[in-house]
Amino acid sequence: NRALPLPRGSLSFSVGATLDTNDNLVPSGRLNFTHQMRSSTLTASLSQDVRTSDRSNELRTTRASVGYDYEINSLSGIGLSANFAEVAGSGGPDVDDTSRTDLRATYRRDLTRDWQLSTGYEYRIREESDIGEATSNRIFLTLQRNFAVRP
Repeated sequence: NRALPLPRGSLSFSVGATLDTNDNLVPSGRLNFTHQMRSSTLTASLSQDVRTSDRSNELRTTRASVGYDYEINSLSGIGLSANFAEVAGSGGPDVDDTSRTDLRATYRRDLTRDWQLSTGYEYRIREESDIGEATSNRIFLTLQRNFAVRP
């Protein structure tokens, strides 16, 4: 494991490996990067994990994401993100490989000090071996309120 502060962000990573049921070496780890700019932030991450499911299947999960947030002014901003995830068998009984990709654009605005509105669009792609591919579109509107409870 290592975490490195950068002048305008951070970089962290961890590296490891495991043996699957066929005694093959499977790498695992994480890489996270953040870069702060004057009015925006860029983030990126990559990870791979291996775990055993409740059905005794060894599953390899790979994730990658990139995001960009831009502050328009002190009350509003936009965000763009792309995420990818894949779950595949890494040993043991066969498992249907599944992948999912999400592309998202969001606009957010502070209505008051503790109320926030966000709206946007998301496009999803899901593919599963032996089943095929499915896509979907989503438009969303969220109203959120932050509050603190005092003891």
